[in-house]
Amino acid sequence: MFGAHSIYVSTDAMATWSRQTTQDLTGGCSNGECALQDLEIAPSDHTKAYALSMETSTTLRPTPFRIFTTDEADLQVDVNHPAGAHWIDKTSQLPVYVFPDETQATGIAVDPFDATVAYVSMSGFTSATGIGHVFVTNDFGGSWSQADGNPTLQSPPPASALPDVPVLRLLVDRNDPTAQTVLAATDIGMFRTTDGGATWAAFNLGVIPAVAIFDLEQNLNGVVFAATHGRGIFQLAGEGGGTISPTPTATLTATPTSSPTPTPTASTTATRTPTPTATATRTPTPTATATSSATATASPTSTPTATATVTSTPTATRTATPTATATVTVTPTPTATATSTPSPTQARTPVATPTPTPTATATATPTATATATATPTPQPTVAASLSVTPNAASFTAPRVGARSKPKKFKASNGGSVAITLTGATVTGDFQMSGGTCGGSLAPRKKCNYGVVFSPTTIGQRSGTLTVRNNGSSGARVVNLSGASEK
Repeated sequence: MFGAHSIYVSTDAMATWSRQTTQDLTGGCSNGECALQDLEIAPSDHTKAYALSMETSTTLRPTPFRIFTTDEADLQVDVNHPAGAHWIDKTSQLPVYVFPDETQATGIAVDPFDATVAYVSMSGFTSATGIGHVFVTNDFGGSWSQADGNPTLQSPPPASALPDVPVLRLLVDRNDPTAQTVLAATDIGMFRTTDGGATWAAFNLGVIPAVAIFDLEQNLNGVVFAATHGRGIFQLAGEGGGTISPTPTATLTATPTSSPTPTPTASTTATRTPTPTATATRTPTPTATATSSATATASPTSTPTATATVTSTPTATRTATPTATATVTVTPTPTATATSTPSPTQARTPVATPTPTPTATATATPTATATATATPTPQPTVAASLSVTPNAASFTAPRVGARSKPKKFKASNGGSVAITLTGATVTGDFQMSGGTCGGSLAPRKKCNYGVVFSPTTIGQRSGTLTVRNNGSSGARVVNLSGASEK
């Protein structure tokens, strides 16, 4: 399979090719200046794939990059499928500050265990473009959040973030069963995160020079290969373990060992191979031995550490409410009671009359103030994206006034920190109906909201479900529609 303006597939060892889809997956240019930049099939589900087309300024007008997904990657144009696979443009689901015609998206890396999770890398410099370097989706492109450790786009970025340099390729390490370990190939070498992009650190290990890395690949044994600009290809055996031994590989092939006679020359070669220099790559056998040591036994550092950073926010909100209530109920309540209850005591009327009037006014004023203050308490935005699926649903009720069967809407936290859920509301002839979501959603966790339809009139009705939260994706809105049968 390869990509140009569209995608082409061969099923006979490249003897012939046919179109996988009739769609143009570029940004819309009509000449050869545009093409697909990357094409990735999900390792865990071969029906799902991601396509990334390049941004170019060589066309009459700048052509923006585009991100597409399909769940028909196993189809092609044929008699039964005249249009081939259907691809959906997910570019508009990126954060609003990502302008596809002002930066270059360089690659896509798919989670080896979950086809709905993928990372996209960006070139350019944030200080110039205002766009981050890494974004992640946890719902097959339905929403994206920044994952380069610098969600507020600081310049220079924090020390725990990726440096402000172009990111050329990403790779989700299959040696980490949590899929939180991601390698980033940049203009100045290798960087790694073990918490899904919340923090990053240099990972050249004193071997890879500070040069551009143009490609990253990993075989099924977990061995990682990094191709640099002008400095060779490097092999990282045992990635994910506590002690990692990188082995540089030279461009020489196995020709020196092709002598047909097993003379003592072979034993001499075997004696020299343990030396960890570039000459050791003259024999292919040590490379195979290094590969076998790449047992993917550990990724203990992948446990998210920033889980509890947001929990202090809802505590502050709850504290403010009882304080306001206690202030109001202590003073004015006895005064109002004393005025209204003892009606037989007429002698006290002149004294009590001026007292309750200002007291009632004072009571109303602090109550309103306390409510207004507690409601808009600002929630700090966290570097995690909340998605709610499905993003639209239709209901049917048997008659006006009756309730439909409830439907569930799944909320997912795709980040590495907790997201505060500040409330869910519905509009129109719809009602909330149970669910498992509380006030906070932990990293990589999911919960459900229940909604039912109760029409007030015959005909089509519409409404929305809005889930408010402090995630980087903002409030999530689901479009609802419903109709009654009679």
